[in-house]
Amino acid sequence: MEIAKYNEGKWFLTHSWCVDDFGLKRNMMEIYTIKEDGMKMIYPFWPPPRVSKVERGQVFEGDDITPYETFEYADMLREQIEKLKLN
Repeated sequence: MEIAKYNEGKWFLTHSWCVDDFGLKRNMMEIYTIKEDGMKMIYPFWPPPRVSKVERGQVFEGDDITPYETFEYADMLREQIEKLKLN
């Protein structure tokens, strides 16, 4: 399920979530661009961990899947582009 989208120039970052093998919610990210020939290049990655705040006796459901701040999306996008040497 898509939570948020962010873009800078030709690069896009999509924040979504899934349920892992243990039944816990996990944040998922992917950056992508569309090349000149029309091919969509997708690079998935795990974002920095954020844990849901739960009270004692409350069921733990997994990651905090609320949207990140815009500057956090920008930082993640730039970091992944640099890490993958995609400039």
